[in-house]
Amino acid sequence: MLVSFRDPTTAWQGPDGRWRVIVGSKRSRRGMAILYRSKDFVHWVKSQHLLHSVENTGMWECPDFFPVSSVDKTNVKYVLMVSLDDTKHDVYTVGQYYQEKDNENKKRILIGWVNESDTVENNVRRGWSGVQTIPRNLWLDNSGKQLVQWPVEQIKNLRESQVDSTKTELQKKSLFEIRGVKASQADVEVSFELSTLEKAEVMDPSWVNPQSSLSHDPDKTTHGAFLDVDPLQEKLSLRSLIDNSIVESFGVGGKACMTARVYPNLAIDGAHLYVFNNGSENVRITSLSAWTMKRAQII
Repeated sequence: MLVSFRDPTTAWQGPDGRWRVIVGSKRSRRGMAILYRSKDFVHWVKSQHLLHSVENTGMWECPDFFPVSSVDKTNVKYVLMVSLDDTKHDVYTVGQYYQEKDNENKKRILIGWVNESDTVENNVRRGWSGVQTIPRNLWLDNSGKQLVQWPVEQIKNLRESQVDSTKTELQKKSLFEIRGVKASQADVEVSFELSTLEKAEVMDPSWVNPQSSLSHDPDKTTHGAFLDVDPLQEKLSLRSLIDNSIVESFGVGGKACMTARVYPNLAIDGAHLYVFNNGSENVRITSLSAWTMKRAQII
């Protein structure tokens, strides 16, 4: 018996003329995506087989199922993306779907939800809670196994007051300030190269507080990602969009994406922006550009 059943996807019509929709569910601890079919969009019949399920994952919320292609459009696969109610994390799997969706436009734009990281009491005091991410283009990387995310091109229309750094070497245990941009509302792109990994250290989350907040209330979880990249053969890059309490970062062309909430009390109008190197070796900066971002005009 199914006791959890919610969040239908957008329906689509297959080549056979039948409509299909996916609903999130669970049975005990097994998370499930259930497929339904309809001839008339009114009467729905559950498929004999689940679209997908995984044991010990709990309730699957907000499922989405869609085709996505590589940049050159030569490789098209299907993505099942769900939010895990137990962990509040989004996960996805990439594979083949043989009853192909009738969708010629393989371009996908993703808009995510940014939770608050503060207490419920502070959220009530502010009068609002949660916000959407900036829209992101979604495509397959060259391996065909991983999704890549990157801000839509239209975000560049908000850029102004460009600053380009001429600094090419960042000494170990040093930092320098990026001047000329509003640090609390900025778009920053930087790429750099490493000369050696001989003294590389394994990251220990206990080393530092990952969020520079003087308040004890916000969640300060350390975020990280594993990347299939050779830092000695490829340039490492990072793009960060800062919008007051939200920081969205895209590493190595969008292979890794992280969104964090910060709640500055002191560094609002007087915020500063720095590039720093806490490592044991010098880093070569191959490019660094920053822009102040315009405020949104709500009409």
